[in-house]
Amino acid sequence: MEDTTDVRYQNAERLARRGLEETVRLLEEQSSRASQRAERETAQRKEAERRASALSDELANLRTDLSHAAHSRSAEDSDRLERELNSRHTTQRLEAALAERAALEATVAELQGEIEVMAQRLEAEARARSILQESSALAESELADLRERASQQRQTCVDLTEIQRSLELQLRDAQ
Repeated sequence: MEDTTDVRYQNAERLARRGLEETVRLLEEQSSRASQRAERETAQRKEAERRASALSDELANLRTDLSHAAHSRSAEDSDRLERELNSRHTTQRLEAALAERAALEATVAELQGEIEVMAQRLEAEARARSILQESSALAESELADLRERASQQRQTCVDLTEIQRSLELQLRDAQ
């Protein structure tokens, strides 16, 4: 009977372990996906920063060109207007790139928060798993004790029944 109990206990423990391993695996997959998403967002942010830097360089170059053109063609109003429009367009593109960068930074911050929450959740689940294992071991110990007591009580009952029969026979014989 102890072998059956041990097998049941081992099966239950194996099933619990599989469940916990599956939970951990799923959480690790979620964490991996979140990390990959954060890496993509970081790469996009870096690309936006690179574009912003390139646009800043382009703007600096345009301003330099504007300065040279202003000195050499101060009389040509149409060229000056065209350069101003180009400068405004570049500034708008730079502002758009900076806004995109800010949005990407906010997304990265949000993802980092999600990763932190996920890590905390994994820690909590590990603690819960440990508590469950301790509770399971304690319950198994208590169950074994209860089985032992039940076995002793059954034996006591059998012994008392035998004594009762013996006493009844002696009583009948005595009458």
